[in-house]
Amino acid sequence: MKVRFHVRIDSILVRLLSAIASAAAFAQSTAFTPDDLVRLKRLSDPQVSPDGHYVAYVLGETDLEADKRRTDLWLLDLTAKDAAPRRLTQNPANDSSPRWSADSKLIYFLSTRSGTSQVWRLQLGGGEATQVTDYPRDVGTLAVAPGGSRIAVSMDVLADCDPTCTKGKMDAKEKSKATGRTFDRVFVRHWDTWSDGTRSHLFSALIGADGKAGTPVDLMKSLDADVPSKPFGGDEEWTFSADGSHLLFCARIAGRTEPWSTNFDVYDVKSDGSSAPVNLTASNQAWDTQPRVLKDGNLAYIAMDRPTFEADRFHVVLRDAKSGDRRALTDKWDRSVDRLGLAGDGSTLLATTDDVGQHALYSIDVKTARRARSSAPATSPNTPPQKT
Repeated sequence: MKVRFHVRIDSILVRLLSAIASAAAFAQSTAFTPDDLVRLKRLSDPQVSPDGHYVAYVLGETDLEADKRRTDLWLLDLTAKDAAPRRLTQNPANDSSPRWSADSKLIYFLSTRSGTSQVWRLQLGGGEATQVTDYPRDVGTLAVAPGGSRIAVSMDVLADCDPTCTKGKMDAKEKSKATGRTFDRVFVRHWDTWSDGTRSHLFSALIGADGKAGTPVDLMKSLDADVPSKPFGGDEEWTFSADGSHLLFCARIAGRTEPWSTNFDVYDVKSDGSSAPVNLTASNQAWDTQPRVLKDGNLAYIAMDRPTFEADRFHVVLRDAKSGDRRALTDKWDRSVDRLGLAGDGSTLLATTDDVGQHALYSIDVKTARRARSSAPATSPNTPPQKT
């Protein structure tokens, strides 16, 4: 996920949470119960528009009577003083993952309103949401290419099988009277989900003049891997290049070593599927992930150094686009980077990390490796950003 306008993000979150804080203060006279905890509204996935005017985000609400949780999209104007959040979607289905078009006029998002998870989009100027994809498989994650002519999505498919073929085989399996399962390698289960033999692959598709997505192209046919990684990976693990002609993603080849391997690598593939993925980090047998393409074309990502050691520290690495040379940027920093982002100037990196009991946001100068904490410690609200 690209993070933009990081100076505003702190204030955005404060404004979004202020309503909840006010409600909590009003209810202090009563005991906080498990029922209250379940009913709390939850904010997630804030996405600032490319022009910096708005932030779109997801609000989750629980309907205890119906025994279900629902998510909708909301919008906040960042240029208006004391602006009130505006609801964008109100549908019994779940709406999530808002992603902006380059001109800040459209919001693409995932919704289950058609019965499966598909891509939809809204005109910021008003009107009803329209469906962009109608694929045979659920869409898991979404990204919009710079320029807006192409989208990339993830879908679970069987080996050597496209989404239509996969749906046919999975439907037939559901109708079968046989309930036994055969596993010839691990993992047989990811967290709370049994393996069904599918892999999550990245697909890309052109957006037509009618706003509909064309036939999806599998960008990972040659790889036995999941993108995003299972069970907890997301769209932070992949990104478009600045001109949208390439996709960069991280993947771990499964084989028979997947359960004990941490060898995730960053791959580069043409977004139209005209080339096979190229491994850019094969020399490192540990974890490489979260690729971010800088304005100058160079690649930034986070990496571990010790193979098979999941608790190793993530540090930022730069890869020169022309020579392929790598430079460790934060290997001397005694913090492990959690999320890596790119500021609006395309040249400054943003990183979140645990810092003295808090989860802090830092900016990183790629030339000097200097770091500045963009969020002051909560215990000292007037303290200026820390430089290290």
